[in-house]
Amino acid sequence: ISGFVILMTIERCTSIKQFIYKRWLRLFPAMLIVTVLTLTFNWTIQPVPQFAASQWSDAIPGVTFIPPSFYHMIFNIEIDSLHRSFWSLYTEVSFYLIFAVLYFRFGWKRATIGIALIGLAVLFARQMLVAGGVSGPALRIVEPFNWLGLKFFAWFSSGILFARAKTLGSNSLFALACGTGLLAATLISPNTFDLTWDDSYAMIAVLVLFATAQKWTVLQNILEWRPLLLLGTVSYPLYLIHETVGLGMIVLTYRFIPEIPDALLPMPTLALMIAVSYWITRVAEPRLRLLLETNLGRYRATSVAAS
Repeated sequence: ISGFVILMTIERCTSIKQFIYKRWLRLFPAMLIVTVLTLTFNWTIQPVPQFAASQWSDAIPGVTFIPPSFYHMIFNIEIDSLHRSFWSLYTEVSFYLIFAVLYFRFGWKRATIGIALIGLAVLFARQMLVAGGVSGPALRIVEPFNWLGLKFFAWFSSGILFARAKTLGSNSLFALACGTGLLAATLISPNTFDLTWDDSYAMIAVLVLFATAQKWTVLQNILEWRPLLLLGTVSYPLYLIHETVGLGMIVLTYRFIPEIPDALLPMPTLALMIAVSYWITRVAEPRLRLLLETNLGRYRATSVAAS
């Protein structure tokens, strides 16, 4: 989905600077709001000891969109993400930056090929190094690329091809998008340590659903069901807040209502998470974004006048 959406977004931008600014304005406000909410929850009523022990420094990777491993490597400090699920956001930001550089330099075709080749190269980097006689600590040279999630880049290229196929009405590009996604899904698990074949099967299922939604109007109508559209609207803040706060809320729900059936245990938390995410999307995030845009606009105007 990210590859699909980003192609449409970047085509509305005239420069890499404009694209990065728009992406930052899209991602940062909700991240900052969720960071404040998460730290407040963790330091007050969080029942999970691991999360309750969060430090203020754990907010840094999220608000900077830089994996904590880089901070550990550079500054030799213990630091973690407030939510473990942020790893996929770091991957997306890496994709945004690298694809933008390639797109504005070479155009969408070469950029898409480049993204795919980067992904495949990182997937097989360790094997190629071992085959070249590299061993021991020297193999860790691959780790920073994995921290950035570059091994998933071929997956993003599939989304880009789906977007272009839809725009041009091209069945050949649609088939290429399906093939690229299938190749990426089947190669990822056997070439990484942190994923299993179950993850590949899940990726293939997502690929089939996404491809089917492009062609089958019945599924399109189902996906336009209002509750699903609501989930799509709040998906970003819901993704940001669901793990640490969500797990804590589930534990609290069980403490206060121990007789609740297991199947219903997550439901109050899910409803609350959706409500909070809706408030962030409709109220808090737009106001913070406007505040940032206004102040950044004044800063740029002052800088231009001074120069």
